[in-house]
Amino acid sequence: MRRAGPLPAVLALVLAALLVPVAITHLPPLYDYPNHLSRLWLIGGGAATPPLSGIYAVEWSALTNIGIDLLAVPLTRIFPAEAVAKLYLGLGIVLVPLGAALLHRALHGRLHWWSLAFPVLVWNGAVLAGFLNFQIAMGLALVFAAADPWLARRGQAALLPARALAAALLVVVHLFGLVFYAALLCGLALGPDLRALRHRAGLRAAALRLLPVVGLVVLVLGAFLLTAPALPGAHAAANAGSVLGDIRAGLETLFARHKLKSALSWIWTYHLPTDAAVLLLLAVPPALALWRGRLHAHGGLLLVALALVLLFLVTPFRLAGTFWVDRRFAYMAPFVLAVALRPEVPAALLRPAATLLLALGLGRAGFIGLAWQARQADVAAVERVLALVPPGAAILPFTHVPPPRDYGPFGRHFSGGEPSYGHYPTIAIRTRQAFVPTLFTARGKQPLRVLPPWNGIAVPEGWLVTPNILADAELQRRMGWEAPYARLWRERFDYILVVNADMPDHYGPFRPPEGVALLADAGFAQLWRIDRSPPAATAARE
Repeated sequence: MRRAGPLPAVLALVLAALLVPVAITHLPPLYDYPNHLSRLWLIGGGAATPPLSGIYAVEWSALTNIGIDLLAVPLTRIFPAEAVAKLYLGLGIVLVPLGAALLHRALHGRLHWWSLAFPVLVWNGAVLAGFLNFQIAMGLALVFAAADPWLARRGQAALLPARALAAALLVVVHLFGLVFYAALLCGLALGPDLRALRHRAGLRAAALRLLPVVGLVVLVLGAFLLTAPALPGAHAAANAGSVLGDIRAGLETLFARHKLKSALSWIWTYHLPTDAAVLLLLAVPPALALWRGRLHAHGGLLLVALALVLLFLVTPFRLAGTFWVDRRFAYMAPFVLAVALRPEVPAALLRPAATLLLALGLGRAGFIGLAWQARQADVAAVERVLALVPPGAAILPFTHVPPPRDYGPFGRHFSGGEPSYGHYPTIAIRTRQAFVPTLFTARGKQPLRVLPPWNGIAVPEGWLVTPNILADAELQRRMGWEAPYARLWRERFDYILVVNADMPDHYGPFRPPEGVALLADAGFAQLWRIDRSPPAATAARE
């Protein structure tokens, strides 16, 4: 076996570089991240203190998607919630390429220079969306799969309990973690050489090897379904009919433009031409190896990567009240493909190939760090206007919706156009002990509940709409389902927070209704005060 030389140290350097943007950034501009941070802060004790004790309550009604929440209970007794959230973010970023490198080593017998490609791939839509549980589950699944060959050599008595424990843990962290783990185990069971599958005997042997994996998934999922207090989708009253409707709608939009956007989200960051250039450069070593006939691959994992692509194609964007469902497979497939490959290049090109991957890994982390630092001005603007909000206030959040393809300053939107600031208003929960209606409280997915009467103006999962909905009846009709709480804006809310306010709104300039006055304007963020007394015209009619 060839010695790894300096490769472990180089890989460690790139993995450490992934953590630099996390360490130097006050609040990473990742879509869901501020919402998760506020929930972790509430679970860590914030929900037990007035006035929030009368607004939110911790309720462990979920058995999946709660890995970071469970650990937050002891960790927030030692560290601030902000540090705990950064720990989770760092784990989600580092565990995936680390697990991929470990699995690649287990498959190919040694640490290979191609492992330097994995830290490049980790920057994608899942990280930018702030999918903390999902990212950690993906990394754990890769680590557990890497341990599988070692466990198999120790016999079924060690392998089966370890697999069951890993599967159960992954369900708690995130249900898609179990899906990814099962897919990896299936690839390992099929083996590196698929030629035997051409014959009936080979197919029969492969089926027997896959049977324990299928049995494990059925067993763990059955236990989950029987023991979970509430299932994902409970917040949306999902049932068999609605799920079938989501699947039907997804198949009808198979060739729609947003499906192509989803397909590209695995390489997204903040500038699509840069993302494309990184992808092309990353493809150079395997393309060169293929041209010279020296590209080796694990057949079983190649087949699994193809299966994940097919699942992405047929899975709807929305399923049982959860969005971005199909994209989860788009994030899994490239890592399975990358782990399956082992490109070999001539000795003279080995160092240049490794140097290229090292430069891409460090450069991509630096690029992300620049984007995150650039957007700290937006975070500061939100915190500055929120300083005027008293504890216990109710904040109505809105955004200026940018015109198509007008993404504003660098880092404010992802390459696909999604905003990075969609949950900035939830900062008010931690910093001002205020109510925000869009905090994640989905039964079956998050261990929080909104107490009466606040639950009447809250949504379990929400996003921001234009403030013009307040005075435009047509917008109220079209967008009312996205922000139903806005119907009671004058009766139940004290302040309006508008983000992305320094950019034009696709729906036109905000014309505040009577009784709404600008209190603070920090550019990116504006705070408006709501006068709860009825407008003069209404009062005169009464």
